[in-house]
Amino acid sequence: MLNWNGSQDTIECLDSLSVSKCLYDIYILDNASKPEQLSELESYLNKSDWRFSICSLTGFTADKTEKTEITLIKSEKNLGFAVGNNRVAEKIGKDYKYLLLLNNDTVVPENSIKNMLEAMGRYKPTALTCDIRYNYDRSVLWNAGGNFKWYGDRKYFSQKKIDKLEKKNIKYIKAQFVTGCALMVDCNYINGYGLLTEKFFHGEEDYNFCYRLKKKKLRVGVDLTSRIYHKVGQSINRSDDNAKKLKSNIVHYTNRVIDYKEFYGRLRWRLWRIFYINLVILKRRLSGLDKGAAKLLKRKIYFYSNNFDNVKWDVFSEIMNDPDIC
Repeated sequence: MLNWNGSQDTIECLDSLSVSKCLYDIYILDNASKPEQLSELESYLNKSDWRFSICSLTGFTADKTEKTEITLIKSEKNLGFAVGNNRVAEKIGKDYKYLLLLNNDTVVPENSIKNMLEAMGRYKPTALTCDIRYNYDRSVLWNAGGNFKWYGDRKYFSQKKIDKLEKKNIKYIKAQFVTGCALMVDCNYINGYGLLTEKFFHGEEDYNFCYRLKKKKLRVGVDLTSRIYHKVGQSINRSDDNAKKLKSNIVHYTNRVIDYKEFYGRLRWRLWRIFYINLVILKRRLSGLDKGAAKLLKRKIYFYSNNFDNVKWDVFSEIMNDPDIC
């Protein structure tokens, strides 16, 4: 679990996990939160009945640490989603059979992780998610996986489909794509191939992860007997500012275009990029994006995908501070 200035969410998640804590150990990487946020989390642990330890990231990766119910790892800088999770997975992967990546802004009912563990043992997928619902309305589906589209996107399973399957008492379905919000992974895969690509600071990691599994013809699934509730967007600074929305779109689509450099040869990638970007612009125009913003979006995706092979922090920061977008 990663924490970045979201200690109250993390605490509420830990409270929900405490009901069945004998099933797992918890590792929390704090991604350089504000001092008051980190202090709030440490104060909670000190007052709780959890057995816990606190260490620096350097100490965690270098030393043989004693297992406790919760290990709080303090990073001096924000590593992002992929690097933060990778540093923990690299250290503990050989100590466990399965590893669950879990957003800190989730609430986990008592039997959810137990059911997911049973599904991993029964169906033998390399990666697994579950039925994730909105926390504000727990009848509404947020995500339960999906499949890749032929042109470089993904289509999520609909709520109608998932609800129908659950009414029929279907307990497990195959998928090609599952979200990193609640992602259980077989540690044999982690130890052999690593966990997440580090080419992206924000977004795309789960897409790349699942596409690599698809290329290796490894199983991905969804456990429909488990539910987790997600406080979607509470850790993200949402804004109606059009410039910020456009920058976020540039990051998202640049991530995807750069991602496919890994999977396609150079000529195929260049041809696919022309098709994909034009399709993106058409979709955005149909959804209401004005002509000027669409032209700028297209130009920037081409620029960044031409000049970079990753969207790490420096490129991400460059996009988010691009003076042409205001």
